Amino acid sequence: MDFANDENKAIVSKALALNRKARTILLEIDETNFPTENSHEARDLVLKFLDEIRKPSVVNNVAPAALYNRHHALMDLVRKIELSSTREISWPLVSYYDAIWSRLFPADGPLLFYSQTLEYNYSISQFNKHIEHSLRGILSSTAIQGIALPTDIYCLELASVENDNLPLYANIGHEFGHAVFNERHAEVVGLLSSATSKLCQDLESDLQSLGAANSKRRMQKLGYAIYGIGKELFCDLIGCYLMGPAFYFSLYEIAWGGNRDYFPVTISPQVNRSRAYPSTNFRLEKIKSSLNLEELKVDGKKLLSDSDSTLNALLDLVTTVPSDHSTDSIRVRPREDVDRNELENVLTKRMSELKASLDQFWVDCESKLGNWFPNINQPRVQPNEIVPLLQRIDSKILPNVIPDSTLLGKRASFPAILNSSALYRLGKLLKGDADKQDDLANDIELVERLTSKSFEVSYMHKEFLDWKSKQ
Repeated sequence: MDFANDENKAIVSKALALNRKARTILLEIDETNFPTENSHEARDLVLKFLDEIRKPSVVNNVAPAALYNRHHALMDLVRKIELSSTREISWPLVSYYDAIWSRLFPADGPLLFYSQTLEYNYSISQFNKHIEHSLRGILSSTAIQGIALPTDIYCLELASVENDNLPLYANIGHEFGHAVFNERHAEVVGLLSSATSKLCQDLESDLQSLGAANSKRRMQKLGYAIYGIGKELFCDLIGCYLMGPAFYFSLYEIAWGGNRDYFPVTISPQVNRSRAYPSTNFRLEKIKSSLNLEELKVDGKKLLSDSDSTLNALLDLVTTVPSDHSTDSIRVRPREDVDRNELENVLTKRMSELKASLDQFWVDCESKLGNWFPNINQPRVQPNEIVPLLQRIDSKILPNVIPDSTLLGKRASFPAILNSSALYRLGKLLKGDADKQDDLANDIELVERLTSKSFEVSYMHKEFLDWKSKQ
């Protein structure tokens, strides 16, 4: 026995030890802590693949290094399932989001489960595609398809640092947009192509003038950049459509500390993996154009007395989010890309035309949403719902009931709680005093606790009413 002759045996042994460790982690998870049912589906899927790749018929016919490396990739997916827990994820809140998801897609459509990430971001990915990609070269396509689910399963990762900031979960609406984009890819890309056709012709002409020999390669890069920008803007539209002003405020908050006045374009060596985004300010302006913020402010203040200065000032805030994008620029990275300067220059030259094309794309997509999602009513925020909830939060009372002529009042809807708590929390942050840090922290924690408990109570109330209607 020596390393020179037996190293491959050691590598296989370590791969199988990782397999055992991964299966043990998954089997020991307390499934009662899963925030929604689909975490079970994700766990069971990974377990089936782990069982398959430890079979002697697989182990003895695969390169040891490949077997070992694939197990490392699978361990990352195991961790996502391990982090799918109500210890950190608000189950009432994601249950509301699950209900929205079920109205976006048919009964046999894609599944969704929730996990966490250490990054200060929210993201969604096709979990089953990651598994299948990790196992290429280990299992045949036939074997993979024999185990795979009949539909996609997405993993939505929440920013763990913001576990208690439930209004920021409105960013989930944008992440849902990525799944909608995938499911309606041909239709959405068709609208984007139509809206940007003149822009693309002009860009191609600009590139031809810089050198015909390189224009095709450069135009391909620009095409993927426009595709990425359009995709992100479409996801913002879905976030706005599903969440209302809460998404607007959450995008604004999550962008704090960053540059909001440029379109970042990152060209990948595999050009179809290039990434591009609109500027944050342009995104905010587009979202604002589809919201009834001025109506919320004006009609909401009519429900308040002049002496209620705190809430009057709070309603004034809804139209003050900065979104001037007149000084936007284009930044193409990496610097080493041979076409960076040319791409940046032609996009900068056509910035006004780019934005006008995106404006049209937004309008065209927005006109389709009602037909695409007839079971979803856009949460047009009603001042007569938001103002009473703001008053309850301000009085340190759960914002789960809207007072009416009855003794018990009306159950507050998910959008009403989400939007009122989002606005109130941002107002508290704006009034923060650096000399009274403990007071500010206590105020924010109180709002977060009131919001969390309201979602729980409101969700249980909804479940009770659904049960009662069936008796």
